Amino acid sequence: MIKTIWEYSLNLEVLRVIEVAYEIVTGFFKKQHFPILPYSKEIIDPQSIIFPNLQYKRIVNFWEKVKKIEYEHTPIKAKPELVEEVKKLLIALKTFTPDFQLVKDQWEKAQKEVIGAIETIMPDKKGAIKDIVIYPTFFGSRVSFNIPKKFPAQIKLYLREDSDIYALTEGIISALIKNNVMEKLNCSWEESEIAVDLLITQSKISFILAKYAPNSKYQSTIKSIRFQQKGQLVKK
Repeated sequence: MIKTIWEYSLNLEVLRVIEVAYEIVTGFFKKQHFPILPYSKEIIDPQSIIFPNLQYKRIVNFWEKVKKIEYEHTPIKAKPELVEEVKKLLIALKTFTPDFQLVKDQWEKAQKEVIGAIETIMPDKKGAIKDIVIYPTFFGSRVSFNIPKKFPAQIKLYLREDSDIYALTEGIISALIKNNVMEKLNCSWEESEIAVDLLITQSKISFILAKYAPNSKYQSTIKSIRFQQKGQLVKK
């Protein structure tokens, strides 16, 4: 059985903040119509990007330094000085450790069936996953993932605290197929997301997820960013 490893540390969280900052400054979130919200326990929106409201101006040329990180890694790679500077800011936020016990329990029950369904739908991915490493986080999108160039490979995911096994599965499928649909088939980001949304909501996988997370508030990515009304959220 594929092993799933759950790993949290302050350093991993710092790297997550820097990664989100990179996607902000390069314009990715704006281009894809993702609103960016400051971290708050009171305001949770699955399709928003959560970014801690820290005193980034205390770091000289913060946004320029962020542009120079090695983004093609999960977690990203950044200069030790930048990591330490962001860490000092993040400690002051006192967010403590994300509560991921519920999704961990869900995944322990659902993993075998979900992976089995993925391999049935995509037989070329049978045996493609060496193991899965999940980094629980407070920040960023609900899930983000590495994109292996070849398989078998380790799947690495940042999973936000308010996410469940729907988002976790979304991340795994995305890691398995993104390289195929975006590079080999020349699909856009939105087209690749539609492919993932279809598997999560309209295939055998959806029935398995509903069985283990019956109260999920999961919304498919494209439908949500196109139609979700965010006026009240932005006002808050």
